[in-house]
Amino acid sequence: MKKGEIMKIIIRAIGAAGLMSALLVAPGLGKSIAILQKMTGLKKKTLQDSFYYLNKKKYIVFRKENGVYKMVLSNSGLKLLNKHSFQKMELPIDKKWDGLWRVITFDIPESKAVARRSVSRKLKGLGCFSLQKSVFVYPYDCREQIDFIGNYFSAREHICIVEARHIDGEDRIKKYFELR
Repeated sequence: MKKGEIMKIIIRAIGAAGLMSALLVAPGLGKSIAILQKMTGLKKKTLQDSFYYLNKKKYIVFRKENGVYKMVLSNSGLKLLNKHSFQKMELPIDKKWDGLWRVITFDIPESKAVARRSVSRKLKGLGCFSLQKSVFVYPYDCREQIDFIGNYFSAREHICIVEARHIDGEDRIKKYFELR
């Protein structure tokens, strides 16, 4: 496994809410490594080297408070986690469609033109149906992912999600999503 992939795994693991609480109470780095070994299947030496690298690059910070070591993501570590989460993001697909369309609209100002193009590109890349230039449709609940995308580009306040039972010309949208 490549160094970059190992780093991504560790950053995601540290960022996971369940692991963070386990790491916060683990007395010393040894227990933290053991927890990550079980989660990732990586060797102890590999994890130790990766922790050293992540600490050196200031992605993680080790703190000792009241005799307990804490391993937390730094601001740059959080940014890296968000970047990886953004790249791996997928929209949910439910077994059964609830009959509601999620209409995602945005009116991002010209001063944030890069964000506007990026939001549009990401929605297309995730498989949303492009109804108009800044109007996309998706058949399943995706509010959490849209919130993340909007926040990632600092444009969430310019994005609106509408749930609708009918859209003119929805036959072609149903065909696109292979819905009956």
